Amino acid sequence: MLLATSLPIRSLVWTLILIAVAGAADGAPRPDRDRRDADVVLSSATRLRALALEAPRLIERDLDRMPEGVFDRTEAALKARGRVWSSFFAGTLLKARGLKGDRPEILFLNPFADVAVLQRCRRDASGALTCDELCAMPGERLAGDAGRRLTRVPPWLQVNASVEELATIARRRLATFAETRSSGAADSRPPCSSQDQRAAEIRLVDLGEAISRVNRRSLAESLRCAAGRRPECTAEPVSDPRQRERVAGLVRSAENLAVAGVIHSRGQVRLLVVPKTSAWEIAVINVKAEANEHYAFQQLSWLAF
Repeated sequence: MLLATSLPIRSLVWTLILIAVAGAADGAPRPDRDRRDADVVLSSATRLRALALEAPRLIERDLDRMPEGVFDRTEAALKARGRVWSSFFAGTLLKARGLKGDRPEILFLNPFADVAVLQRCRRDASGALTCDELCAMPGERLAGDAGRRLTRVPPWLQVNASVEELATIARRRLATFAETRSSGAADSRPPCSSQDQRAAEIRLVDLGEAISRVNRRSLAESLRCAAGRRPECTAEPVSDPRQRERVAGLVRSAENLAVAGVIHSRGQVRLLVVPKTSAWEIAVINVKAEANEHYAFQQLSWLAF
């Protein structure tokens, strides 16, 4: 199975530490407060993502703070909501901004659904920083185009359904977020609306349904055969030693990986696989969909942001 426990969050920790250090370097020195603020932002981001992946029920209060979208507050809907948002965090890109201000913001971007979650922080009267504001929006909203008509299908799938287009749009989203100044302390307007929340959740539900149809057992089997790990396989292992070793690496780390996206095209399937805690590097697995939803491995490539 390719969808199991998550990788350690050490890489995320160091990423945010570096972000915090870089953000503090261009202004007046406030080492104690900057360090405390970075710790709050870091712990808030890691807590939210780790719990979403491992124990979705423990973030129900966080999700309750979001505007209401397609999920009501019935027990069945709340369970479905937990599954959807757990899948969202499996393979998100993360960026922070405004670490030296009173309203730092954390961006989680799922490039496959092109959905963003903003986690906003605020400083109370005592000066302590709290990151308890949360909402979602389609990626297009990061550009600040409130009048743009939102579509159910993510823009990268509307163009030519290529991984390269996905990466181009995701880089644009991250750059726009980084370049846009976060709201000042006096600005209490919510960063997104119930309409944005609903549009984001519709995309996530659609993505989840597509991923649920992936035959994970057949995928795992095809990878083991391509890596030469199953002598009884009728398919020949990958001939190129370097490529075969990379496939073997996927097999070895299978429990830490998630299928995050799917592209179908004339009997060919491109499966986008990422470590559950990061989408900074994507394994693009090309397989041929044969009878009985059986996959035959064809090619492995990588895309790094």
